[in-house]
Amino acid sequence: MLYHHIVYAWDATTFAAYVDGTSVLTGTFSVTFSGGANVHFLIGAPSPSNVTAQNNGLVSEVAVYGSKLTLTQAQTHRAQAELLNVFPQWKGITIPAGTPPVTGVLNTVNHLGLSGTGQFALTDNYAFSLAITTLPGSYGSSVDTPTFHFDLGFVSALTANGVTAEYRVTRANQFAVLPPFCSALSWSLAPGIEITLSEYQAIT
Repeated sequence: MLYHHIVYAWDATTFAAYVDGTSVLTGTFSVTFSGGANVHFLIGAPSPSNVTAQNNGLVSEVAVYGSKLTLTQAQTHRAQAELLNVFPQWKGITIPAGTPPVTGVLNTVNHLGLSGTGQFALTDNYAFSLAITTLPGSYGSSVDTPTFHFDLGFVSALTANGVTAEYRVTRANQFAVLPPFCSALSWSLAPGIEITLSEYQAIT
């Protein structure tokens, strides 16, 4: 399925259309609205009764703003939408609390060749991904379908109060958003299992 990010910006005089972060059309346009509170607001159709001109597709993540968006703002919104397609766990989350929603993600640290048990302190990050780098044949293949192996071990999120969340190592690639105030990650893996843990930072 092919998706496009489309923004139509208008300030009652000038308009601009942005598709996938690129300005594709600008001009002037003015109109007088009538009909009071009963005017229909439609997306993907010119009127409720005009079925021949309606959008033939899916519309998602609709937003309406009280002012005309600039190209830079449209590009920021597109980056946010792309991030949520890749990391849907962050959808609707503001990271950290009190700041704008995330607009990107940065892979900051990779911890390679982890086996047995151990832990490391996080460098002020908010999420991690896990990759299985060594998987003995007795467990099957990390690219099998399905790619789930339920006895590979655990990765745990630590705070000053101890373990706050445990993530079971079950497949080749996993991603998790860390709980608030998480300061470290620990791991306890089955014999012969080797993983890489990658830290991610949210860009706001």
